[in-house]
Parts: sequence; structure tokens; C-alpha cells
Amino acid sequence: MTDQASSQSGGANVIHPGYGPLSNKAFAIYVVAFFVVWSLRATVFIHIDESIESAVWKNVYSNSIKFIVWVAPVFITLGVLGLHPFTYLKLTTPVNKRGLLLGAIVTLVWLFLVVLGESIISHRSVGAMLSARSSEWFGILAGVFFSPIWEEILFRGFVLNRLNESLSFWKSNVISGLLFMLSHWPYWVSKFGFSGRVIRDSVNVFLLGCLFGWLMKKTNSLWPAIGAHNRQQLSFRSDSRVVRAGPMIRNQSIICFAGEDWWYHHPHSKNHIMRRLARAGNRVVFVNSISMGLPSLSSPDLAGKIKRKLRSYAKAVRRTEEGIIVLSPPVLPFYSSRIVRALNRWLLVAQLKLLMVAFELRDPILWIAIPTAREVAGHLGERALIYQVSDKYEANTMDHASSSELIRTMHQDLLARAGLVYYSGRKLFEEDIEEHPEIAHKAKLLEQAVDFEHFASATARQWDDPEDVASIGRPRLGYFGAIESWLIDQELIRYVSRKRPEWQWVLLGLKAAPLAVEELPNFHHLGAKPYSDMPRYASSFDVCVLPWVTDNKFVGYGSAIKVREYLATGKPVVITPLYEYERLDGILRVSRGYDDFIAKVEDALENDSTDKREARQQSVKESTWDARAEAVSRDIEALL
Repeated sequence: MTDQASSQSGGANVIHPGYGPLSNKAFAIYVVAFFVVWSLRATVFIHIDESIESAVWKNVYSNSIKFIVWVAPVFITLGVLGLHPFTYLKLTTPVNKRGLLLGAIVTLVWLFLVVLGESIISHRSVGAMLSARSSEWFGILAGVFFSPIWEEILFRGFVLNRLNESLSFWKSNVISGLLFMLSHWPYWVSKFGFSGRVIRDSVNVFLLGCLFGWLMKKTNSLWPAIGAHNRQQLSFRSDSRVVRAGPMIRNQSIICFAGEDWWYHHPHSKNHIMRRLARAGNRVVFVNSISMGLPSLSSPDLAGKIKRKLRSYAKAVRRTEEGIIVLSPPVLPFYSSRIVRALNRWLLVAQLKLLMVAFELRDPILWIAIPTAREVAGHLGERALIYQVSDKYEANTMDHASSSELIRTMHQDLLARAGLVYYSGRKLFEEDIEEHPEIAHKAKLLEQAVDFEHFASATARQWDDPEDVASIGRPRLGYFGAIESWLIDQELIRYVSRKRPEWQWVLLGLKAAPLAVEELPNFHHLGAKPYSDMPRYASSFDVCVLPWVTDNKFVGYGSAIKVREYLATGKPVVITPLYEYERLDGILRVSRGYDDFIAKVEDALENDSTDKREARQQSVKESTWDARAEAVSRDIEALL
């Protein structure tokens, strides 16, 4: 190699091949040929990887193909040109120690910022992030060790060095960084489309490519760039299926048809669980209730519910502080018509597909908690279907005009299709298991829970009465939650008010239509209040009550969250009979008739104690939404 030039760098002789051996045209052909072959491999033939079930053999296969396409041609080309591959690629040159130290510092700072940022976003400690990967030894060996070597040999060792023969270093480094970025595009674009994720990752890979090139220049060796690439892979590597964030899964896409409205309902179970899944690092779409149909035209609730839903529609798509995407999808609430159901399916799928593209959701977990969402099941490319049964849906003839038979059919279809079925109440769970024994293996009880610390603060600290309560006399019988004419036992309230007119009824919550008992002087409806204010209002109650009707089949299956929230406050609790809470009779007070309701309230007012308050709180202290979300996370992990 008499025509080759020699230069001094870092105290060692480094051989450069000169401009002649590989022409610009030949180099361009080489690069184009590489991209053609790799694009075919990353798109057309990627299904071969996906067909290999063993993770070990999948890694062996993918890394072997990458060596054949990325590395072998480099060695062959250099050998044909009469060049020593290891020398040309700077795999044998002595390392410039000062440059190596500087490069190591820069790399460590970069990785620290990346890991710190990820730990903040995912609510995990750095230690938890690293330990979560400790069991993935073979994936780390293949993905973190071999793959960076192949990539650095091609793009820094060969491409950057060849470009630097005719261009300045930084021009060469930028071009090689861009080519390095583009080499990832075939797979990314085929999997994610031209999404925000691809743009974000492209910028990151380009900048990293430039960093690795700079490290090679500063150290006069390819090995520090390989080392930095190894460490970068270790920081970013995550299981593409399920990654645990402490006790929670993360990096999953979840679409939840909640059967409730984020903007105006007191938070139900779906709201609480989805918040926690989102905080753990999952992408969550919360679909506000698509209803089970309009109430009948004669219903006093009709106008109020339409007005409330229109306000929700006006919000369209919003993102919460937890990152949850809340969608209020317009649909036609006439589910008895097959044509309308088909049109609704098209509308819902179209809206959600757009959101999935915009927010980079793929292979979602579909969580359905309202039977009418059956229409979208199987149309969103979901990898799993979860059905949550919160009510005896077919028994609800008050809220909508859809036939019970239609709702029952939808419910049974979802029971059959779901991979996991949750029940919010014991009565629902026990009866469905008896009626459908074939679902016993996939059915689970997901009881209601409580934000314990939040509600316990009602008695854990001193509160001033809210302004709208301060002028109301005592004793106060307090209630918060749904207020419907068919739900609240207005005859009970009238009877108690005649017998104990000094008792003040204080109700907080939404109502679609006025109640007849609002004419009573001791009845006070204060409207809906923010969830954050509930402890303060609860602190102003003397007794927390649940005055629900007892002659409505639908209500009898209820599992009111508010009862656990009442118990967490430590306040005395008196309820009308509800199957879900019969087992807690004695800790709370279950009334058996109107006179017994009065007797139970009087007992609560006269015979309460610190021990009884602590017993009430202890009964729900471990039943938190955090615990429920962790259990759900484990179930999803097993399902996937």
C-alpha cells in the first residue's frame, strides 16, 4: 500500500487508505445497495423473526442476519481493496486516553439525563429501572452487546471514515449520522407509520450517531463509540411486550370504554384504575360514556342528560395532567336499530383509529365497561379484550329506552369474547358464574376501593365548614354521588323529615332533573363538588347516609363506591340494605325500614366513639385503588 498516507494521532501511526481505492460512485452504490437489502429485510421478511417463538433463537437469527447484511460486506469490500479491515475500521489503533476520558464523561452525563428523565416520567427509581432488566440476560447480550458492534463497524468505522477522506470531519459526521438514522426507518415506518414517535426517535438516533462519531475522533478508536452505544442500548432497552414499572406494567396502549363521563361524574372504578395505569407509563385513552340509549321522551331526566352530554361533546379530545387522552365521541343513541349500531361502529372506529395514529397507540388492550361498546370489539386491532361488569345492565330500564333483551345479548357476547372479565360487585359475580360456568376460569371479582388517605383526611385534621354548609344546622345527614329520582328514596326522606324535622339532609352531586323532596325546608342540594373538596365536605357531616331505594332490581346490584369513601372518613355510616355491604353490618349500620333508619341514625349520633371510628377506617384501609390497580396490572400481564 505504497500510495497510502500515514498520519499521526494520539501518538500512534494510523493508516488511511487515501481517496483512490473506493471511488465516490462505488461508495454510493454500496450505500444504496445496503439500504435496499436492509429495507427488504426490515419490512418484507420481518415476519420470519415474528414466527420464531423462542426469544433465544429469535435473537440468534436477527443478529446473524444483521452481521451478514451490515458487517460481512464491509470486511469483504476492504479485503478486495487490499486494506486491513481492523486497521481501517480503527479497531486496532491505540486509544487516545485523554479523549477516552472526555468521551466517557460526556457519555455518562448523557445516559444519566436519559435515565433520570425516564425515571421521572415512569415514576420509578433509577435502581428499579436497572433491576427490572437484570433477568433479561440473553436479550442484553444480543441486543446490547452484538448489535451495537455491527452498527458501529458499518456507520462509524466504514461510512464515516470513507466520507472523511474527501469531506471535513463534521460534514462527514452529520452525513453518517443521517444515514445511521435512516437505517432505522424501514422498520419504524412499517410498524408505526410517520408518527410523532418516529420523528422523536429519529432525532435521538441522529444525535447519538453524531456523538458516537465524535467519540471515535477524540479517542482515535472505534471501541469507545461501541462502548457508548452498548450503554445507550442498556438504558433504552425494554421488552416490547410487557415491562413492569415496579409492581405495574408499562409501555402498553389501553383504550377504555368507561361507561362514565370523565368531566362530570364522581370518579368511578375505571377513572381511578386508568389514572394509575397512565401514571405507571402506559398510553391510555378514556372514552366517555356512549350510553345505552336515550331515556324515553316522557322521562324527566331527558333534557338534563342531553344538555350535560352536549357539554361533554364540546370538549371533544382533551389530555389530562396524567397524560390520559379523554375522548367524547359523538354517536347516535338509538341502539335498537341495526343500521344505527353499524353506523356507530363506523363512527367510533374511525375516531379511535385517528387517535391511535395521532398518539402512537398500537396493539391496544381494549377495556369495555358498557355493553354498547361491543360494536367496536375486534375492529381496533386489540391484543386483548377486558370486560368489566359494573351493573346489572339489562335491569336498567330507567336511564334509556333500549330493550333489555338487546342489552342482555350484548352482555353475553362480551362475556364470551373477553379474555378477562371483572365484576365490581359480589352479587353480579356470583350470579353470572352460576349462569355461565364456562367463564369461571377468566372471571374475577374487582371490588370497589378508596383513596384512603384522601378521605381519611376528613377526620385527620381540622376543617372549617364550607361556605355553603356553614349556615345549615345540625345534625347533618350527608350524601355525595349520583342523584336520580329513581335512585334516591324520596319517601324515606319525607318520612324521616316528618319524624325528625331538625335533621338536615345535605346532598352533593349531579342531578338531571329536580327531586320532589327539594321543597322540604331541611333538604339541601348543594350541587356537584370537585373530588378534591370531598374530605372537607365530609368533615361537616354528622352521619354519612346512603338513602337508596330498596324496591328497584337494578339498584339492588349496586356496589356504591361512596360507602367505602364514607368509611374511610371515619364518620358514622347508615345505609339502606345493599347486598354488597351486608357483610359489613356492625361496622356500618344497615337499616331495615324507615323507623329502623331513624333508630340507626340516632344510635350513630349518640353512641359513636374513637374505637368505632378506627374500626370503620381499618375495614377499608387496605382496599385502596393503588392495590386494585396493581392487581389489574398482574392480571393483564398474565393475560398477555
